[in-house]
Amino acid sequence: MSRVLISGYHGYGNCGDEAILVAMIRNLRQRQPELDLVALSKLPEQTARLYGIRCINRFNLFSIIKELHQADLVISGGGSLLQDVTSNRSLYYYLGIILLARLMRKPVMLYANGIGPIKRSYNRSITRNIVSRVNCITLRDRESQTLLDSIGVEGPPVQITADPVLTMSPLPGERAESICKAEGIDTSKIMVGISVRPWKTGSDFYDKLAAIADSLAARGYEVLFMPLHQHDDLRAIRQVQALCTRKTHLLQGQYNAEEIMALIGQSRVFISMRLHGLVFAAVERVPMIGLVYDPKVQSFLDSLQQAGVSNLDSLETDLFLQLFDQVMQDRERIIAGIEEKMQSLRELASQNDKIVMEMLEMN
Repeated sequence: MSRVLISGYHGYGNCGDEAILVAMIRNLRQRQPELDLVALSKLPEQTARLYGIRCINRFNLFSIIKELHQADLVISGGGSLLQDVTSNRSLYYYLGIILLARLMRKPVMLYANGIGPIKRSYNRSITRNIVSRVNCITLRDRESQTLLDSIGVEGPPVQITADPVLTMSPLPGERAESICKAEGIDTSKIMVGISVRPWKTGSDFYDKLAAIADSLAARGYEVLFMPLHQHDDLRAIRQVQALCTRKTHLLQGQYNAEEIMALIGQSRVFISMRLHGLVFAAVERVPMIGLVYDPKVQSFLDSLQQAGVSNLDSLETDLFLQLFDQVMQDRERIIAGIEEKMQSLRELASQNDKIVMEMLEMN
């Protein structure tokens, strides 16, 4: 039985990263049901219970070294693991796992990674030195390849694939309906979902977003704020809601990634800063408007030819509402376009798992 160790941002309540793990487990098990999967997690007992795999504490070095010794393949990804915007520590952690694995002569695959931004020169240097040692790289966008080329990564084969979450299937609509009922969401109104994450202090972006939410509520829409990273997003959403003058809803319960995806599927349009909010909308075939705080968001919007606001500092309420109206007017055409693009993206995403199987066969 082959054993795969998965390194990623698990156990932190980030819906996007949890959805990545769900998709990886299902896709890999579909190809090889007996595959022994082990994930690193901040909350290993919880992650193991939720997803039915073995997990170890991501901070227990002794357990990590033991699992690395027993692994036939180490997967780093997916998501934006290799970046220094949130902190240096995060970048060093994931590079450290890769380096340990390679020192033990274990094959390593970067799986559907989104690389960067990596701004500091020292960080770019160590990333180049360590990533050049891996055996295979798949990336979710071409911008990530451009970054790896720019910092001088050489050696491992690179393939552009797509985010594994794109391979997921929506839950039955009944689950979303039951959540709406429990949350007191008025399903007789047209729902507009909004995902907000923390944004830089001193910007008036939150004020403008609150004005947009007020305008949509005044038009009769049911405006629902959805936290996709429970702790961080709740703080940001509450700041926006405090600036609102009309009633909007905040999703109160704690739901898994698939349930959040199902709720997004109830939206007529989904407005999102979070990348995986947009990915969830794509899976549900919901027209979207991206709020681009990071190049990865723009890259995904481009892949689906979807609308977005590319500069949050210059967000204008009236112009955004015009964009919203245009999306509403073109809904059917947009949905057809998403459907067409999703077929090729899902095929690209499936390449990640095909490569994993090929690497296990070679080992």
